Amino acid sequence: MVGNQSAIRSVSGFAEYGKTPSQDSEGALAVDQSATITRPVYLSDCSPRDKRWDRRKDEARQVASIFANAPGKWHRRLGERICSCADSLEMALVASPTDPESQILKLAHSEFCRVRVDPICQWRRALKWSGRFRKAIPQVAEMYPDARWIYAVLTQENVPISDLRQSIIGEGKAWGRFQKRKEFGPVMGWFKTVEVTRSKDGSAHPHLNLLLLVPPKYFRHGNYIQQPALMTLWRECLQVNYDPRVWIETVKPKLKHGQPTQTPFDTVMNAVHEVAKYATKPADLVADPAWLLTYTNQVDRLRFVSSGGILKPLLGDTDEGKETDEEMIGHDDSASTSDSEALSLWFDYIEPARRYALRPDPSDD
Repeated sequence: MVGNQSAIRSVSGFAEYGKTPSQDSEGALAVDQSATITRPVYLSDCSPRDKRWDRRKDEARQVASIFANAPGKWHRRLGERICSCADSLEMALVASPTDPESQILKLAHSEFCRVRVDPICQWRRALKWSGRFRKAIPQVAEMYPDARWIYAVLTQENVPISDLRQSIIGEGKAWGRFQKRKEFGPVMGWFKTVEVTRSKDGSAHPHLNLLLLVPPKYFRHGNYIQQPALMTLWRECLQVNYDPRVWIETVKPKLKHGQPTQTPFDTVMNAVHEVAKYATKPADLVADPAWLLTYTNQVDRLRFVSSGGILKPLLGDTDEGKETDEEMIGHDDSASTSDSEALSLWFDYIEPARRYALRPDPSDD
């Protein structure tokens, strides 16, 4: 059971707002139809898993605050967009995918700013990709039941934040050369994201996160690239005179007492979450206002997500910033919001409380 059922029952009972929950004879929360609520009903109290909305919105407000004090008009406009991103959430009360006897709150609608550096939109894009992979993985398993997945990271040396744009462009060209090497030949499909981390000295560390799909023979005929060989190959593609750090591993389930603790599907999804989690950590974005402003300029209109091979048609368009609100809603679980009779509740972000609270019903005024 995902949600707090007592809190959810109380909310569903006073969907019109203005009623106070109380304990019934069995200890569950019930609704006193004659009383009036004296305090806000917070989303995170009704659904503890949705406390993440409070956290992401707070992070977004910090980013927006930096932009609001920027000297440039473009930055200030971005700040306005980020500030108003997901101000209100329409949450549908639906059956839990793990317990049909319980209900959870699931996002049904909101409006997003689609700014790359907005922590909320970074999070929702990650969920968008999770949703697409949830559909693609079974299709891949049906078409290529013996195919295997590989997770890899390709890096380069840190660069001054003012050189980040050219560094990312150069990394993209290196990836193009990488795909033309014979070692890449067996790869059936790939998914790539760019991630940038901020170092303590303020330099930027751009790197590529990769998910590769390969045939089973890849591991039987000496095709598998070990880490030292991958480092040499990537150094040649980068055309640098140092050894870049790399990482490569087969995607496989964790073991406990010699037995896998995850299904093959969940194992791949864990790798997807790692590859698509974010472009830059929210903590890095707000660590230094000047760094954030320069970073925003440097990455403007650069492509951070791409795919190829058999995964490209399965995953669809990778254009960033053009997603619809429906796509940004994502599919972070299998609960459906398609039931037209599902109860919808609106929650608005309350700045002083830094939390989302149930919207009062105007008819109660």
